[in-house]
Amino acid sequence: MILTILLGISTLGFIGLYIYSRKQYQDELTNISKKEYKLWRYLPIGLFVIDHIENVFQGKTNYNLLQLYGKRQYANRYRLFEGERITLVLLLLFGTILFVMCLNIKSLAVNNVSELHKAKFGEGDQYYHYYYGLEIQGDKGKKNVITYEPLSIVVPEKSPTMDQIKIELDKIMKELPDLILQNNLSLDHVNQPLYLPTMLSEKVNIMWESSNDKLLLNNGEIRYNNLHNEGEIVKLKAKIDCYGEEKSVQYTVKLYKKSLDATMKKHHLNKYMKDILSKTALQNIEGDQITLPQEFSDYDAVAKWYDGEKKVQSLPMILGGIGISILFFLLKGYDLHTKVKKREEELLRAFPGCINKFALLMNAGMTFGRAWEKIIKDYIRIKERSGEVILLYEEMILTLEDLQKGISELKAYEAFGQRCKIPEILRFTAIIMQNIKKGSHLLIGAMQQQSKEAMSLREDLARKKGEKASTRLVLPMGIMFMAILIIVITPALITLKF
Repeated sequence: MILTILLGISTLGFIGLYIYSRKQYQDELTNISKKEYKLWRYLPIGLFVIDHIENVFQGKTNYNLLQLYGKRQYANRYRLFEGERITLVLLLLFGTILFVMCLNIKSLAVNNVSELHKAKFGEGDQYYHYYYGLEIQGDKGKKNVITYEPLSIVVPEKSPTMDQIKIELDKIMKELPDLILQNNLSLDHVNQPLYLPTMLSEKVNIMWESSNDKLLLNNGEIRYNNLHNEGEIVKLKAKIDCYGEEKSVQYTVKLYKKSLDATMKKHHLNKYMKDILSKTALQNIEGDQITLPQEFSDYDAVAKWYDGEKKVQSLPMILGGIGISILFFLLKGYDLHTKVKKREEELLRAFPGCINKFALLMNAGMTFGRAWEKIIKDYIRIKERSGEVILLYEEMILTLEDLQKGISELKAYEAFGQRCKIPEILRFTAIIMQNIKKGSHLLIGAMQQQSKEAMSLREDLARKKGEKASTRLVLPMGIMFMAILIIVITPALITLKF
């Protein structure tokens, strides 16, 4: 009950936080890309948390985000990225709490039961699905709730009068000793409960009578607490009512003590429950009411019955929800790393062509700065026609804008290299900066050499992708091979069979 209240308070708190943060960040939501941020509707929750625990995130630089978006957008993108991760974690926790709370509320509607009722003859059997909780006395004298076990009970309708038909009693008496042994080797050494059926069929009933019910009950259960270590002898009498004819037989049983742990007690009690509440056993009970067993003194156990599952495994579900939330939190970071890798590959694919253009234009007599502007203008013209966006040229556009704003060439080209942050482009910017600082007539030759190296790297990248693709085809090819094998072999097997 207390846990349900706490879960309810947590749920209301989360809903209240969402409503409050939605109002607080309503204007900011209009500027967020709904395509890029899938959880934009719930993003205010994460932003609210970020803004109130900002000390936790200060001083930590996410270089992947810095590489993706540059210094201009970094602060805003970092805040949105961490806010989205926190939002995802809180949504998963909210879902877990809501699910556990619903299960706990459902368990509150469970009622205690102690009796079942037989239906009138002709109305058919009644089916019940109940749960019972066992409180078993442990080895150290402590009561432990072992588990809540489900049990389906079929309560038969009232039995009508039937004509008795004779069968051979000798056959029953011959098979009965082996039947009642259950897991014991012989009647001379019995240390596990006997199976004493009260009905072999609808018209064959057996009444069992123990000579000492302090040691052996009429249902076959052994009172281990009353046995001596050297064993006890008990006479077991069976009165067989076989289609109206009765005959008695007596067996000599020697009982031995066996210590049972909680697991064995649970195993025996579960089996005993199913036996005494089976349809065949309940048919012998007269009257409309059936009292469910609640105390088992031989096992120091108590059973409580419920018309639904009483125990809800709240803690494992909550821990599972926390674990899944942490996993998705980490996966968001991995997703960012994957985006950075794809960006680096795209930059590397475009770099050889770009540096070739620089070499051609500078060979034609253009300065490096004029060549930069010419390449960008050509790219913008092609982009307007085809709509194709190439990241490398987009970064070059940002660099040109920096130069037009009055930023020095050294700082602009250095920022370009840091935004792209792949070894080839960093080396390219280093050559440019060296040329600006000291001047060099070898700039064109250096670019041509780097162009060859970049083309080689591009070819290596394409080859690796091809190898990965061929590896992924192994499984589909294997499935196709098995299908072809089945098609070829099946007719041969059919021919051999006939």
